[in-house]
Amino acid sequence: MLRPSSKILRLITRSILDNRDQVLQMMRWRIANQQYYATQPVITEESFRNWFVKYVFGMPKMLFWVLDHKGNPIGHMGLRFRKNVCEIDNVVRGESEDKGRMGQALKTLIGWALKNIPIDKIYLRVLSTNEHAIEFYKKNGFISKRKIIVRRGNPLRYLKMEYEH
Repeated sequence: MLRPSSKILRLITRSILDNRDQVLQMMRWRIANQQYYATQPVITEESFRNWFVKYVFGMPKMLFWVLDHKGNPIGHMGLRFRKNVCEIDNVVRGESEDKGRMGQALKTLIGWALKNIPIDKIYLRVLSTNEHAIEFYKKNGFISKRKIIVRRGNPLRYLKMEYEH
């Protein structure tokens, strides 16, 4: 686990389900960024809570708050594990951001994963039309590998990127 004293990332635990304000905050961010997801359902508080139970707490996955310099959540990002491979996923910048904070958080998360998890590769998938995100990931050590089509909901073209370390 990341140390509890981490000033940039905080593990999101099941206790989020008891904090309606945090659930609603994250739900607003998901709705605001829905065009970047493979599935685009109508999101309700109940469906969002069910998503947490099934896809965050029910899988080999960790989701973290990204914190600003005052300790307030400004976004989130996750790790999903498959054998010796780790996928960065669910990277969402929330309502505001300290300049460069999401990049710092990503580097912190990657550094922790490489040090603490037996993995051979870190990758991510990003919508191929999301130029801002692609540039962000390139600045943070990822290289483009190949285009893929995700066929959940409407077929979407993604770019698979791998971390070069």
